Amino acid sequence: MTEQNTNIEDIISSLEKEASENPKSVIALSRLSMACWKGGRIDDAIAHTKKALEIDSTNASLYVNLGGFYFQKGDLDGAIRENEKALQVNPYVTQAYGNLGFAWMQKGEWGKAIEFLKKAVELNSDFSEGWANLATAYIEKGLYDEAIEAADKSLQKKPDFAIAHNNMAVAHYFKKEYKLAAQHCSRAVELGYQVHPDFVKEIQAKSK
Repeated sequence: MTEQNTNIEDIISSLEKEASENPKSVIALSRLSMACWKGGRIDDAIAHTKKALEIDSTNASLYVNLGGFYFQKGDLDGAIRENEKALQVNPYVTQAYGNLGFAWMQKGEWGKAIEFLKKAVELNSDFSEGWANLATAYIEKGLYDEAIEAADKSLQKKPDFAIAHNNMAVAHYFKKEYKLAAQHCSRAVELGYQVHPDFVKEIQAKSK
């Protein structure tokens, strides 16, 4: 066991004691669930969050956290269910809309993804990840102008966001704007994004 793992287990043990001494404390249970998540104990994180929700079923943040834990387990339906519950409690939670959009992306339901991601960036125009995911969904639907606009909004908030640069490269490529595609592709690669080598070669060839 690494020193880092030892430290997180110590933290979990301390928080377990705190939660046992304060069994009705949503804060204690929430802190414990997040520590379990960081320690890779996802099932425990889920169990503690559910206990917290038994105490306070109106806490939207807990549903968002629970949805995140399910997503990490690969349970997309669970992630969608819990984020929907968050919005039933509070229809203005940006992260819940963003999470739902991303989950529907993983299911290949691009229309639904766009619906939720548009709501996320409507609520928070500074949500760079939301704009980038929206650009990805637009690309999958063949809406390249909309993808460029969304990716540009993402880059306005986070100029070095590699995923948004890759989105720009792909959208400009399909619009046959190869020089712009090459510029953004190069920047994505510089920032560490794993662009497919064949795509890089094709853009380079067509941009000359």
